Amino acid sequence: MAKTIGFRPTPAEEDILARATADGTSTSDAIRRGLALLDRELWWSHARADMERLAGEDLSTEPDAW
Repeated sequence: MAKTIGFRPTPAEEDILARATADGTSTSDAIRRGLALLDRELWWSHARADMERLAGEDLSTEPDAW
């Protein structure tokens, strides 16, 4: 089911949207692309946190699982 989300862009955000849609891309598609990039940024942030948490782990000192 489609849901409409409204927001009031700042002048800087309007400029970004204008540049992102200059090639004919719809505003909705530009915002979707921005959300996909945000999702990727969040994924990398969590991956970095996991990496830092596990940085001291040495799997070569643990018994093989098989």
